[in-house]
Amino acid sequence: MCLGRHGSPAPPFPLGPPPSRGKGATRPEPRPPTVPPRSQDIVYAPGYVSEQEERALMHDLACSRSWVAVRGRRLQRVGGEVTERGLVPAPLPSWARALCDRVARDTGVFGGRAPNHVLVNEYEPGQGIMPHQDGPAYHPAVCILSLGAPAVLRFSPKGEGAPVSVVLEPRSLVVFRGRAYGEMLHGIDFVESETVDASTANARQCGLAPGATFARGGTRLSLTVRLVPRVLRALRLDK
Repeated sequence: MCLGRHGSPAPPFPLGPPPSRGKGATRPEPRPPTVPPRSQDIVYAPGYVSEQEERALMHDLACSRSWVAVRGRRLQRVGGEVTERGLVPAPLPSWARALCDRVARDTGVFGGRAPNHVLVNEYEPGQGIMPHQDGPAYHPAVCILSLGAPAVLRFSPKGEGAPVSVVLEPRSLVVFRGRAYGEMLHGIDFVESETVDASTANARQCGLAPGATFARGGTRLSLTVRLVPRVLRALRLDK
């Protein structure tokens, strides 16, 4: 599927090159990605994909035979298996390649390279994930696309500092790196209803006040896009 531009709310970075000016027109040069300032370790982009794109992605994922059950939830490891030594690669399906290319172009957080791995997590209401930190196998930047139901992603410092949380609306993209990647844990509470508090950085952007609650209300799919710099050679069976 094509993950092109659409009429969604403007995120803090552009959604790719401007459209063509019509038949026979010279294709304009793509705009360079606007990288968030280094002080902005967490950036939230509402409406990163359209409702039509969301439906198409959720359909493709529902039809996939790559789901596995892990600790009571379902997930897919798209692009291969990540080990301590690096990535044991597998071909990316077309939707994953399009998504990886797009977030690389739009965010500029992968050092000029395209991500090569997408971890798809399925969350039902009441399901979450314990606070954790991504391992050293990854480039220190993460892009998470949320589909379906909403949730709150919570960051907690490993040492001193204040916690931060981000409402993940359906079709939104959140990008984190820097201190949020290296010095904080991130997780999702095991709740059926989320509560917005003083730590919620994008509460106003989402039209929510501290103390507001909202129900998860359905299945959420989390597409975590990352780059594994070290790719292992595929095993050859003819020797």
